[in-house]
Amino acid sequence: MGSQFEVSANHLSNWITSTSSNFSTQEQGDESDNESLTLPLTELTAKISRISYTHFLNQLKVCVDELNKNTAMRNPKNVGILVNHLKSNGWVAALARDKMGFQGKYYTLGSARADDFLTYLHNVNVDNLPDCFVLFDDASFSGNQMHDHLVAINDGLSTLSGRHFSIHVAVPFITSVARRRLQSIPKKGNIDIHLSSHQIVPTVKELLTPRTYQILSNSLFLQYLHDENDNGVALSYFDHKIPNSQSFLFAGGGWGADFMPCIKPPYCKK
Repeated sequence: MGSQFEVSANHLSNWITSTSSNFSTQEQGDESDNESLTLPLTELTAKISRISYTHFLNQLKVCVDELNKNTAMRNPKNVGILVNHLKSNGWVAALARDKMGFQGKYYTLGSARADDFLTYLHNVNVDNLPDCFVLFDDASFSGNQMHDHLVAINDGLSTLSGRHFSIHVAVPFITSVARRRLQSIPKKGNIDIHLSSHQIVPTVKELLTPRTYQILSNSLFLQYLHDENDNGVALSYFDHKIPNSQSFLFAGGGWGADFMPCIKPPYCKK
């Protein structure tokens, strides 16, 4: 994967100039911040980072190697892999299987709150279930989707008396916001939740100086980030995809960002 995945420097420079003139703290009537947005926007865009496909695979291998160290997971018959084949989670699970030899029985996860898997649990003999379940994904920024899946799975498995289960989250890249959110899920019954090794992706709020963040937050440009709480939006994208608007500030050409490469996710059929 080559230069087609790099940010366009010329488009970036033009975007900073045009955006600085269109969005100004002057428009907010904040005289104390009456200044050009050129320098803040330059600092912001300088923090955009590309995660190469090679780096992504290497970090995924770190996750898989950690899973394989778990003695309970060395027998594939004792491992359930929860997937949605139309989403990134199914694509990552396939990479772990095809490139790293991670094996297990596949279960359909569903699209929201593990709905398909919970339906399955209502009709299965508990003795036929594996002890360990694995949830893969490429990244977690806000942590919302993974959190909702985990809570639902945790609740569903906890109703099956007489069994101890473990749920393993294998996500190579994660923000501190998402990690805290996932680690906050309370233990329920005999269910253990494990978060595999991962690389922290810094959020916009963590990357910028407080002054730059304040200037941009007070402008029309970043007013939706004007919140004491970090929502997990970052400035990192992948060779295999541009994260959505809940994860990446310039997703889908947001804010007129024509400098981003056009990347079709490998699991997207359309």
